[in-house]
Amino acid sequence: MSDVMGFNLPERSVSELSQDIKAMMEDGFSYLRVRGEVGRVSRPSSGHLYFDLKEGPAVLSAVCWRSNVARLAEQPVEGQEMILTGRLTTFPGQSRYQLLVDSVEIAGRGALMAALEALRAKLQGEGLFDPEHKRPLPFMPARVGVVTSPSGSVLRDIIHRMRDRFATPITLWPSRVQGDGAGRELTHAIRGLSRMVEDGHELAPDVVILARGGGSFEDLFCFNDEELVRAVAACPVPVVSAVGHETDVTLVDFAADLRAPTPSAAAELVFPLGEALAKDLSRASARMDRLLQQRVHQMEQRLDYAERFLRGGAQRLAQAQTRLQQATRRLDRAPGQSSRNAAQRLALAGKRLTPGRLLERHNSWSRHLVALGRRGDQEIQRRVHDAGERLVHLARMMEVMSHRNVLARGYMIARNEKGDVVTLSQIEGPSFWLEDAGGRAEATIIKKA
Repeated sequence: MSDVMGFNLPERSVSELSQDIKAMMEDGFSYLRVRGEVGRVSRPSSGHLYFDLKEGPAVLSAVCWRSNVARLAEQPVEGQEMILTGRLTTFPGQSRYQLLVDSVEIAGRGALMAALEALRAKLQGEGLFDPEHKRPLPFMPARVGVVTSPSGSVLRDIIHRMRDRFATPITLWPSRVQGDGAGRELTHAIRGLSRMVEDGHELAPDVVILARGGGSFEDLFCFNDEELVRAVAACPVPVVSAVGHETDVTLVDFAADLRAPTPSAAAELVFPLGEALAKDLSRASARMDRLLQQRVHQMEQRLDYAERFLRGGAQRLAQAQTRLQQATRRLDRAPGQSSRNAAQRLALAGKRLTPGRLLERHNSWSRHLVALGRRGDQEIQRRVHDAGERLVHLARMMEVMSHRNVLARGYMIARNEKGDVVTLSQIEGPSFWLEDAGGRAEATIIKKA
């Protein structure tokens, strides 16, 4: 009976069967989305993209034609979980089916990581993470703000560290630190403490600790909330982030003024150690004493110099007045108009030798020297500027005249074995060097025209 039934079945060729299977598969599945882990990825010189999508032992072959590769929003990465969109078809040459890929997107945590990186780049571009915005912690804060869960071990650790070091009042703003709505509560807490600082509230802190213990990527994700990051960056007092363990990184770590590896470490950074404070005060006092002694010594030196200058000036003035008196007496004994004229000139010179006139002359020369120095500095700056402008101009001229610009437009030059530029008619021997903008290559003459 089976032989008769087999004899009555329609006969198909291999190619006909392959085409029928292809049509049934493409019509039956149409357009679909498939999730899996990307396996082997191949990029041959044809420009097409071949890779596998796998889940356990199951493997689906995928291909993306060259015309569509450049339009993919995400390129497949081996080991990453991704979602492919496309059409299922068969390849008759090998009797296997494959997915013709039209789009690729990251799945699961990969999508979160990609969105997180995009947000980080956006905030960094706005300058929220710039180092110049980071502020030092206060030397001895009068009050410390803490934002964390009131029921967890984190708060107990912070209080314990505070009592071991230097008792400082704490303003606690309780908040959830994971789950839905935690990001909003944390943002509200930071902004609330900021308003207390701006309003001069008696419980306003000098520094804020934002803390949470360790957890999974999903547990800590609320600390990547955009509004929370902006609130931390805008806080009027320094913020210390202490979220998770040392290996955990969230966006608030970039916006905070300081990142601590753990909440306990944050407390040690914020609360000063009593013994360390005593040492710091002792060092500061000693430094102030040294500075005061140096200042007094400098003032004494200046006073001594002024006294020596005044004593020397009085002595020189007395000597000049003595010579003037001697000359006047000699002139009084000399007859004639010329003597009287000389006496008048000497009298005028004597007036110029008074302390007031000498001081005025000294000040005038001092102002003149300062003005000369200022004009000299300006002239030097002008000449340096002019020289720099000329240097830039010469550099541009050299760049314009450089043969490399010609090579960059697609031209080549020929060089002999010595490196000299030659024409084809000047080449001796079968080989020479060709040079373009990308480098040099040896060439061989097969035939000259």
